[in-house]
Amino acid sequence: MKDPISTRDIGPRVGTPLWLYMAAATVAGAALLGVSSVELGIEQLTNLAREPLVWVLLCMVILGELRPIAMPGQAPGSGAPTSLPFTFALVIFYGLPVAALLQCVATVVAGVARRHAPHRTAFNAAQYVLSLGVADAVLRLTLPEIVTSPWIPAGENWSGSPSPGQPRSWSTGSWCSAPWRCTSECRCAR
Repeated sequence: MKDPISTRDIGPRVGTPLWLYMAAATVAGAALLGVSSVELGIEQLTNLAREPLVWVLLCMVILGELRPIAMPGQAPGSGAPTSLPFTFALVIFYGLPVAALLQCVATVVAGVARRHAPHRTAFNAAQYVLSLGVADAVLRLTLPEIVTSPWIPAGENWSGSPSPGQPRSWSTGSWCSAPWRCTSECRCAR
């Protein structure tokens, strides 16, 4: 139920500083999403759509957006969303384009479900994309090797066994860690 005195779904007047901030953040987030998604082609999106991990994480991100943690004494809809840990996991494993795309889908689903104004949903999606872009930039600066292959945990207690359905490289006989980023020398069996 919408609060009749809530002003969150009423946009600011055009030309005011708040409107300039919302417009600049929304345009910057949309531009970052567009620039980062250029490398994703139809084939890569098809490969990602076949991976169950992507669907599971998308469901977790959507649930995190729809069911935020409620704080005592606050309005029911003003809790902290729990989708960001799953989205940061997507940034670490798949990179910015996939994480930003899935977070935008979840934000739009949550905005439609809660009947938020379109400008509010677009601003929320854009601020998520910008924060994920900063996280990706920090990862690229501190761990440059994570850009070429996704981070997979290792250690003495880690079995290193592949996930079910994970492609196997024909050339090396090892399990391919990133079938959506495969190059010609990897030759994964997709």
